[in-house]
Amino acid sequence: MKTALPHPTEPNVVPEKGLLYLRPRDRVMKYLKEGIDSSHLKNGDRLPPIRDLAECLNVSTRTVQVVIDRLKEEGRIQTHIGNGSFLVFSPPQKKGIPKIAVSVPALVVSDQNWGYQISVGIMKAATQMPEPCMLVSLPQGLTDDRPVIKKLKEIRSEVDGLILFPYVGADEVRDEYERAGKPVVDLTPPSMTETSNFVSPDFFGAAEILGRVWGETGRRNVVFVVYPAINQSMVSKGSYLGLLSGLKAGGEAKMAFRFVEAQDHTQKSGHNAIAKLLNEHGERPDAIYCTGDFLALGAAQALQEKMLRVPEDASVVGGTGLHLADTSFPSLTRLKQPFEELGAKLLAKCHERIQKNCAAVPAVFLRAQFIIGKSTLAEENARLSSEAGFKKNNFKKSIDGN
Repeated sequence: MKTALPHPTEPNVVPEKGLLYLRPRDRVMKYLKEGIDSSHLKNGDRLPPIRDLAECLNVSTRTVQVVIDRLKEEGRIQTHIGNGSFLVFSPPQKKGIPKIAVSVPALVVSDQNWGYQISVGIMKAATQMPEPCMLVSLPQGLTDDRPVIKKLKEIRSEVDGLILFPYVGADEVRDEYERAGKPVVDLTPPSMTETSNFVSPDFFGAAEILGRVWGETGRRNVVFVVYPAINQSMVSKGSYLGLLSGLKAGGEAKMAFRFVEAQDHTQKSGHNAIAKLLNEHGERPDAIYCTGDFLALGAAQALQEKMLRVPEDASVVGGTGLHLADTSFPSLTRLKQPFEELGAKLLAKCHERIQKNCAAVPAVFLRAQFIIGKSTLAEENARLSSEAGFKKNNFKKSIDGN
């Protein structure tokens, strides 16, 4: 595939003699920057492979990688795993108020919608920022991922940055925006290896605490009800790995653990998942953790239909933190996500990236505690309420398996 800079291994492409007398890192930096500043290159052009650059410039591949990482921080290039590195020519800083797209359709006011609650945090933060910005929301009626992704692509030229929620197809949108010099900040990690440009609750740390508590209080048959699937969501994967880690740390006796994939995030889906487990497999879980509160409401309903008591026979915990006053189990124990703080941090990070011409910014994990309810035992509640032993998040370490 043709690259932007002259390929180092092409005939007649030899580094100028002056380069050879520079320190290795300076040699690579000079070669790349001169190429980037070349007038015949355009935004999104591909750079030569790291190995070819190292051989041509007589340096190690590690040296080339360090320089590329530095240029990535400066917003001069973007790297895409599996596709190589590309030039990014950030457009001149526009005068006036920056426009930031928020990838959530205009929502009906509801305390039972986590997207709405995060959007409230974004809007509140926008009114309190030292420098003003304009928020661009998506129109109402976009209920599926595909039309949301399509609309985000359509408005790219009209905005200066994007706060991106975890939709199917988000990777494609992110790449298009970044290559156009429009910075993106994600809600939750977009991949297992990413360490920048996102804000997320500490799902791993919270699930780890829950698992440890269940292990220490004698729960021996634990079920994790998940949506989206573990291989499709970093939230699901982080929660799964955290729960496993906690159960391993807290359990002394032999313990059964399995996960069940729900069809969607609704109460009906949670009910069906646990009802199937009880009816077809004959299993009787004594602890159930669900990635969503409505899944947990359905799980509790399925248990009660089988005359199993919550929490005496089985504890049930949800993973969202919604207001459940008008539901079948308003006192459900559940994870308390810091929705408004998430919104404020997302906006701040996106604004920072705009000001820095698309340069990367460090990722942020926010602590997520539990709303103590009546779907867990008193002993479990006491331990979940305790500040002692709360682990600072190390999500990247957890997903790397180290």
